[in-house]
Amino acid sequence: MTGDAAWDNFVASIDPVVLQREHAGPGDLGAERPWSREDHEMRFAHDYVRRDFWRKVRGELSDVDRARMERRLQQLVDRGDQQEQERLAGQDSETEAAIARYALTHSNAAAAAQSRGHAA
Repeated sequence: MTGDAAWDNFVASIDPVVLQREHAGPGDLGAERPWSREDHEMRFAHDYVRRDFWRKVRGELSDVDRARMERRLQQLVDRGDQQEQERLAGQDSETEAAIARYALTHSNAAAAAQSRGHAA
């Protein structure tokens, strides 16, 4: 088979309808045009991925990571404030208990002295 015969057989085997379908491709060709909505969305997504990549290369935090770290820091500060308030409340109750013990001891001593006829 010569080259011309092979070409003629190839051309004869082509179905024009299938060829047109392959050539046209699926979807709306107008949507793939520059500055169409789909093109704009693709460009925006590409720009986002590009900026995110270079931010990571530079070691910068994303807005989401930064917000997460700020929330975590605020939780730690709040927990520290709560623990400090609990500690101070514990000190207050210890002080009140010491005052109550002192008053009880003093009132018991005064009662004992009074029962013996002494003034306290």
